[in-house]
Amino acid sequence: MTCMKRSKAFHLLTALACVCIVSGLLSLHPEITRAQEGEGDPAPKTEAQRRLIILYGYWPPTDIGVQGRLGMLDTWKAKAQYKTSNYDVLAITPEFPTQPLGTYPFPNPVEDFWGKGTNRTGFDPLIMDYRETAADFWSEMATYKPIAIMAFGRGEFDKSWVLEPWGKNLRTTDPNQWYYSITYSPANQGNPVTMTWNAPYGGGSANDPSPYGLGKPGAVDPKPGNPPDPTKDAGAERVNSLPTGAIVQKIGSVLPPADVAPTDNHPGGPGTFVCNFMAYLVAWWKEYSSNLPNNQKCKAAGFTHVGGQVTVPHAKTAVEAQLDALVEWLDAN
Repeated sequence: MTCMKRSKAFHLLTALACVCIVSGLLSLHPEITRAQEGEGDPAPKTEAQRRLIILYGYWPPTDIGVQGRLGMLDTWKAKAQYKTSNYDVLAITPEFPTQPLGTYPFPNPVEDFWGKGTNRTGFDPLIMDYRETAADFWSEMATYKPIAIMAFGRGEFDKSWVLEPWGKNLRTTDPNQWYYSITYSPANQGNPVTMTWNAPYGGGSANDPSPYGLGKPGAVDPKPGNPPDPTKDAGAERVNSLPTGAIVQKIGSVLPPADVAPTDNHPGGPGTFVCNFMAYLVAWWKEYSSNLPNNQKCKAAGFTHVGGQVTVPHAKTAVEAQLDALVEWLDAN
C-alpha cells in the first residue's frame, strides 16, 4: 500500500511539473499558441486557391521569345506557381521572329523594329495592335481575374527600367494623339516600308470590347473625342498601382545600374503608342475589378518600359526581383 501511495504522489507531482514547463514555454513562445489558433503562418494554398499574376509583354526583350531567341518572360509561358508563394504567374505576349524586321529612326537610328507580331499558337492571343490588344485583354480579364498585372514593353535604346506613372485616355479623333504609323528600313536593305495601325475603338461604340460598349449592360455614351474609355474624359490618366518604390529598391539590390537602371520617376509617361494603351488598360481593369467579389479583385497593376540594351539574362533577373517585391506587397496587403 505504501508503494502505491508513493507512486500516485510521484505521478501527480510529475504531471504538475509538466504543466508548469509547458506553461512556461507558451509564455516564452506565444507564437506556439497563435499557430495552434490559426494566427501563425497560413498553410500554403492549393493550386485551386492560388491567385494569378499576369505578365504582359511586347517587343523584345520583353516577350516570351521563340526557339533561338528567348525573351525575358520565357519562364512564365505556361502558368506556374511563383516559388513557394500563394500566387501563380502567367505571361502573355505576341510571337515575334528570331530577328527584327529592320530598324527605325525613333528614338534612336539603330532601334530594332519588330512589327506587330502574331498570336502564339495554342496560347492566349496578343499582338501589338490597339484593337487586338483591347479585345484580347478584356477577354483574358474575364477569364482569369488576376490579383495583379505587370505589363512590359520595349523602351529607349539604353539600360533603363522605367515603372511608368500612368496611362492616358487619348482622343481617337485626333490623328496626332496616338501613334498610327512607323516607317522602317528593312533588314534586307530594301526600300523603306511603312507599317500602319488603326486607332483604338472609341469607348461606348458598338465595337468597344470593354464592359461599357454599346449594347452591353454597362453601356455608357461616348465621350467627346471618342477616347477608348467612355467613363473618363479624353486626356484622363489612370495610375500605376504597383509598389514601384519597393520594386526599384529590390531590382537595385540585385543588379548594378550598368546592367539595369530602375526608376519610378518618369513624369513624361509612357508615350502615345501601344504601350500607353496597355498601361491604361491594366490600370483601368484594376479600378473596374473593385466592384467584383474579393477573390476576384485586382490589387495592383502597372506598366514598365524596358530599355532596348538590357540583356535577356539581366531582364530575367529584374523580372524576378519585381515579382519578389510585388508578392511581398500582396502578402502584406
